[in-house]
Amino acid sequence: MGATVGSLMRFITWNVARKLSRLWPHVCAIEPAVAVLQEIKAIPSDERFPYRSVNAERGIAIVSRYPLTELDNPPPSCMAAVTHTPFGDLSIVTISSKPSTGGPRYNLTNRVAIDWIAERLLTGPSVFAGDFNASAAWDQKYRSLPHSANVARLAELGFISALHAYTGIEQGAEPLRFIT
Repeated sequence: MGATVGSLMRFITWNVARKLSRLWPHVCAIEPAVAVLQEIKAIPSDERFPYRSVNAERGIAIVSRYPLTELDNPPPSCMAAVTHTPFGDLSIVTISSKPSTGGPRYNLTNRVAIDWIAERLLTGPSVFAGDFNASAAWDQKYRSLPHSANVARLAELGFISALHAYTGIEQGAEPLRFIT
């Protein structure tokens, strides 16, 4: 098994919770073509992933078996790149939704990223992945901009939640281990 199967490409996103050195062998065992990682300190050197884009300040990274071109001026909570695969280009935006001191709350941070995507990335296949630190289960707490409003906006743009599509779990009904 490799990074591609037929015309499918293996893509993973993983919040490694600052334990990448211990989890890196597992990332490699999955053999993704592209891995989007959150809460990283550093990425190990590895010839299997010669292309990488890292935002150490936010603790996010994209590593790829295929060339990456970073996109300019993503929101401060994000990084963005296009990976040039044998199947065509794939736009990737990864987020670590950690508001800075005095900055916007998670859902507003996420909305800023969604608006940036809406303006720039609707030209082909796109992935928005990362640590959103949000759930529709918390909508009552964040009434001014609930997470479900961001989910609806992403759906308008053609995005789906891979987690929810795969598991069949409804937005807001995630087990606590998924959202904490």
